[in-house]
Amino acid sequence: MGLGKTIQSIALIVSRKRPKCFQNIYSKSTLIVAPLSIIRQWESEISSKTNLSVLVYHGAERNKHSKNLKSYDVVITTYHILASEIKNAHGTNVLLEDKFNINSELFKISWWRLILDEAQIIKNKDSKIAIAACSLKGRNRWCLTGTPVQNSLDELYSLFKFLRIEPLNNFSVWKEQISKPMSQGNYELSIKRLRIVLNSIMIRRTKNILQKNDDKNDLLFLPKRIIKYEMIELDKHEREFYSKLELYIDKSLSRFLKNQIKGKNYTNMLCLLLRLRQACNHFELVKKKLALDKDAIDISNSFKHLSDINSLDNMISSFNSLELENNKNNKFRCDICLEKFFLENVNSKKDKCENCRKAFMKNPFFEDERSDIPKKLVISSKIRKMIEILQNKDNNLSDSNHKTIVFSQFTSMLDLVELFLKEEDIKFTRYDGSMPYYLRENALKKIRESEDIRVLLCSLKSGALGLNLTMANRVILLDIWWNPAIEEQAIDRVYRIGQTKDVIVYKIIAENTVEQRILILQERKKELIKDIFGDEKNKLTDINKLTLKDILFLFNHKN
Repeated sequence: MGLGKTIQSIALIVSRKRPKCFQNIYSKSTLIVAPLSIIRQWESEISSKTNLSVLVYHGAERNKHSKNLKSYDVVITTYHILASEIKNAHGTNVLLEDKFNINSELFKISWWRLILDEAQIIKNKDSKIAIAACSLKGRNRWCLTGTPVQNSLDELYSLFKFLRIEPLNNFSVWKEQISKPMSQGNYELSIKRLRIVLNSIMIRRTKNILQKNDDKNDLLFLPKRIIKYEMIELDKHEREFYSKLELYIDKSLSRFLKNQIKGKNYTNMLCLLLRLRQACNHFELVKKKLALDKDAIDISNSFKHLSDINSLDNMISSFNSLELENNKNNKFRCDICLEKFFLENVNSKKDKCENCRKAFMKNPFFEDERSDIPKKLVISSKIRKMIEILQNKDNNLSDSNHKTIVFSQFTSMLDLVELFLKEEDIKFTRYDGSMPYYLRENALKKIRESEDIRVLLCSLKSGALGLNLTMANRVILLDIWWNPAIEEQAIDRVYRIGQTKDVIVYKIIAENTVEQRILILQERKKELIKDIFGDEKNKLTDINKLTLKDILFLFNHKN
């Protein structure tokens, strides 16, 4: 990530144009599919560095250009546009794409080259995005990604299918050769087979290559990256609240484990885990949903500001009933990309899937939390530490050499952070998936160009994809995720080719909480990448999504 995939792709487009012998078979054009947040970045890079004609195929006016797509050297569109045009042509059932006669020009044209940027977006083979991408016709196919695998080997299948890598683009063969040995415990065989194929189709760049280069005048020189773990102690009231919440959850967990409905249990436990993680950030994140419940529980005394908190048990019951109802109707997945959005959107204002921008159906249970945040709040230990880091002499906000990106998984946490930054008169801007595209672009312009704006608040998922934020050289992660690939994506928005200063990353972690256990789990997950891509010889690990054993470990459940 941040190692020049974009510029190398542009160089390829310029240097390897369609030969005349193919002019009656393929158009001259390259189609680039990318997340919405970076399509203008692609346009800017191509326009500023080449004489190629470029069209951004997006928005309500795009149909005006549909008949002229083949006249452009490069056409840039989004995954959502792909999915929406295949859906509009054939209704909602797009699972048998090979039988379709698609009317959209995107699917009619035989492109000379197809490029998927952030190709991990098609990881779910049954999503409309993956089906649409694999339905495109083209001579040459490229997948650009810094995180080809995050949780499971099966995430690679969609990439193999898009790239037409036979015979593994046939899911029956994939299951037999890759999935089945893995599920039977024969990790070595699955990994060995994948490595052989990947070595022949993959160009892999790592920062280790650049870090060996000590010539600071070299354009490819990469400065140091320093990770600092800022361990904080929860204060007395926070600890009391966290401990009571953890005790209650532990009892609930024991009840869930007796329930044989595995899917329901898994979702319930993830919901509870989410609450525990939010309690490490600020009690207000948990309080927001507890306030919806009716039956009181003796937890309000743990913090005098929580007098209006009601039953934790009812909160869990509410999640349970919602989960059962919505599992049947498949409502906890985006129906375009099948991205799970339940946990990510519990505490946000998001009304669209961040992957594909499909609008969600509103549920009254998930109220708008940004509209009524109390004006006066007690600062949490985490936010206090963040401000301390920002005001540290090494990160002096008056020093024009330092700008900081603050990441959180929860937009509701960013809402709280805003209030305390204003109290400290720290000027900032914000970038998250709930903002219209033009406001996000404006936020990026401010952090890049304004001398006064020293801080960018950024949602982890929105800011982790494709952005170039090398104007900053400080990163603060307010919360950690058990999949380290997401964090690495975020950090690499800053630590990438073009960065000229040493980058310091601060991970703020609450001691003696679930966050410390997540750190341990992260190390296990890192073995996944080493196993598949052969960075070094490692004991092969189980790389599936969070297992029951993982979840119980995170809860520190003893029974």
